[in-house]
Amino acid sequence: MEWLETYWLRLIFVAAYLLMLAKHCWAARGRTGSVSEFLIAGRSLGGWLIALSFYATFVSTNTFVGHAGKSWEVGLIWYVKGPVIVLCAYAAWHLVAPRFFHLARECDSVTLPDLLGHRYGSPALRRASALVIFIASALYLIAVYKGSSIALEQFLLIDYRVASVLIFLVVTAYTLVGGFRAVVLTDAVQGLLMLVGSVTMLAAVLRRAGGLTVALDTLRVQDPQLVSWQGNLSLMAILGLSLAGE
Repeated sequence: MEWLETYWLRLIFVAAYLLMLAKHCWAARGRTGSVSEFLIAGRSLGGWLIALSFYATFVSTNTFVGHAGKSWEVGLIWYVKGPVIVLCAYAAWHLVAPRFFHLARECDSVTLPDLLGHRYGSPALRRASALVIFIASALYLIAVYKGSSIALEQFLLIDYRVASVLIFLVVTAYTLVGGFRAVVLTDAVQGLLMLVGSVTMLAAVLRRAGGLTVALDTLRVQDPQLVSWQGNLSLMAILGLSLAGE
């Protein structure tokens, strides 16, 4: 009873979020009558929805939890990664993605392994690329699920294992029921929430700290390494490996 009295407002937010997921699943469920519709929403989604979905997927718990913690460990030099990621994402969308898009149209492919298999006429390449993507995605998802579970654990003060199971069941359910369309619609809303939340949080922190200069001075007194821009070879290697894993 005491737990409900303490976390009732947060539970309302969680319930509203679950209702949004259910709405998107219901809206998408009736349109998942083909493999193309289930996997890529029949190529009918607009650019802004895809962009918001990409943003919400790319800037996920890996960023809000993982990168935030790593930056606290190594200092401001970690934020060199930010501009590099933006440049890489821009190159991917404007140089690589258009070619993949046209090739996928020509081959009538709905997945990357399917595209590679058709493009080079190699079933072995299709299977090998699918295996690589599966392993890489599984490793990435482990990190994402862990970060999400930790966040939910702290948000509602529940057991970590319970949080993990709940997140797994909810994400699996709306993905299997609603397909790619439900995922993108949900990601778009999440992207907007993350954008507003991150900007609001930054403004609140700086206001509470008395400004950016005061905040940096406070960190410098606590530990000069926290505001250091001096990198080293090992840190550069970490940055390179992290970029490769994005």
